[in-house]
Amino acid sequence: MKKKTSILLIVAVCLIVTALASYSNMLAVKTAPVTPKPTNVVGPLKEGPASLVTITAGPFDIHRKYRSMEGPYVNFSSTIADMVASKNINLPESQVIFVEGNSGPGPSMQSMTGASGVAQGLVDASSSPRALYWLKGVKLEVLDENNKVLPTAEFICHYNLDVDPQFRNNAFPEGERCMSSRIVTITQGQTDIQFPEGYAVPVASDERWSMVFQAANRTTAEHKRVKHRCTMYFLKDSDLVYPVTPLHWFAPYVRVVLDKNSLELAKAEKQNCPSCFGLSMGVNAPNNTKDGVFTEPSGRRVTGHWVIPPGIHSYRSIVDEALDPGFAAKDRVIHAVWSHLHPLCTNFSLYKCQGDTRKLIFSNNEKTKTTSGLEIEHIDFLSSKEGIPMPSKAKYELEVTYNNTTGEPQDSMSVAGIFFEDPTFARPDWTFKSEPMKVNCMVKNHCQAKEKPAVATVVAPAPTLASHASNLPLFDRAKDGPLLSKKQLIEIKTNAGPITMELDPSSAPITCTQIYRLFAKHAFDGTPICNYSPAYLIQVALAEDKVGGQPALPETLKHELRRVPTEIPANPAAGLLHKKGTITMSRDPQDRDAGSSSFSIMLADAPHLDGDYTCFGKIVENAATAKTLKNISEHWSNGKFWIVSSKAL
Repeated sequence: MKKKTSILLIVAVCLIVTALASYSNMLAVKTAPVTPKPTNVVGPLKEGPASLVTITAGPFDIHRKYRSMEGPYVNFSSTIADMVASKNINLPESQVIFVEGNSGPGPSMQSMTGASGVAQGLVDASSSPRALYWLKGVKLEVLDENNKVLPTAEFICHYNLDVDPQFRNNAFPEGERCMSSRIVTITQGQTDIQFPEGYAVPVASDERWSMVFQAANRTTAEHKRVKHRCTMYFLKDSDLVYPVTPLHWFAPYVRVVLDKNSLELAKAEKQNCPSCFGLSMGVNAPNNTKDGVFTEPSGRRVTGHWVIPPGIHSYRSIVDEALDPGFAAKDRVIHAVWSHLHPLCTNFSLYKCQGDTRKLIFSNNEKTKTTSGLEIEHIDFLSSKEGIPMPSKAKYELEVTYNNTTGEPQDSMSVAGIFFEDPTFARPDWTFKSEPMKVNCMVKNHCQAKEKPAVATVVAPAPTLASHASNLPLFDRAKDGPLLSKKQLIEIKTNAGPITMELDPSSAPITCTQIYRLFAKHAFDGTPICNYSPAYLIQVALAEDKVGGQPALPETLKHELRRVPTEIPANPAAGLLHKKGTITMSRDPQDRDAGSSSFSIMLADAPHLDGDYTCFGKIVENAATAKTLKNISEHWSNGKFWIVSSKAL
């Protein structure tokens, strides 16, 4: 009986603990900030085959403990093309530089990222034509001197990867201006940075990148010899199985003021933003780099490398337009954030400050192991396909909290690499010389070209579509309404650039309603431009057709597809005619009710089509649209161009 009672008590206790845990989790869900779950997991690259570059540095000879920026380091500089062609590169011990004694300020960050010596295994690919690549991620591992991977990252100070902003702005003239040279920093606790599926940073193959590997030791007095191995994940644009969304970045960092006069200037700035703290005061780190202290345009003397006294301390710093111009200039969506932090940090966050309110945008936590010295055990890496909205026209402020439990001062810094979707990115002319992607057309004969007729006979401006549209229900005004009643602008973003078109329901209300709804629900994202007839037309495929590997059209959208009738005004001359720039519905020439979602842009007048095919809008003549149509015409190859996204204006 006692045994049975004991079992029942154990079961009851387990049930109570489970219930309390569930309740606790429920409360946590309610109170936690709205931030996507951080991840450091590396999965297969679904966007296409990866071009891996592995760079091994060292060994680094570690014979004592080092403060930050004191450990041995090696720098390296190379173009993307050379690295991709080489695949495996070694930076031998002969290139390692030691920072011993720390007599005065340490080396500048520029000196640590300059030209390097001769690397082993580096191939010269400078004769290769410029090509478009996409950076998907960077990973850093610590090895022993026999190349065995160590289970700890305690011997990493940092791996910094820098680009040339001026080169990028020249290579990619359309899109966000590159204002930050620092694209990646890897440190203890965050050794694997991978962008979310479908997102990557565009890079030119002749870009030259500079990097520095620096070792650290805050944990042991034992003599160690270790290596750092960096793996970079690239995608070649011509190898993509579906289009990726370009990312742009800023790298703001926390700055502290170093004197009372600077603090007064910071307080004065607070008048413009009551919810902003402005800048916190701090003490310069004794081993700061030569260029680590500077005077801002406002006159404040600041640094991003300072000393944390014992105890819990929080520091705030406004994301300054002078240092990160354009950061808050427009509405943005954040998709990834890496954090460069030092041991003993607990939290690093970005806030939107507007009026008297302060709203959390994202928050990354850090965990430090202090059982034997100092080692960062984990730093959150934010990665989100859905993204976090970051509205424009607001002040933004970084806040970092350190909990110094060591009883003595410690060095600190806090940098955030924030990656946004870049909706303004357009492929430069040089990218169109690369090989086209393969198109996955569900109905094969969509992609057969139709030539402009030699005589004015009635010829369809599209391939045969009967096999598709005949399976769709006919558009029902009563059930599928209401109809679009006024003109509507749509901006289509293609991988060749933007196209703005105007839908005109006065001539074709049913067709305009169908096309507008499909664009509004992003049904055309990933749809190829499947037909180009010189000096005649450019045709967009059916919404169901996608470039290879792009997710299929969701079933919910397939159910919204309708067969639309040919809409011709009683007096055709009173409606839209097949003039240059007109948008016309594609259909089977033998079935006037066989239109669906494929449409064409006329590149020339085609009066032989008037009265037989539905004109439902026109392109808006502007420089951007003209350049896009020119790109498609001059660089046409089947499968090379597609719709990336769209929005109503």
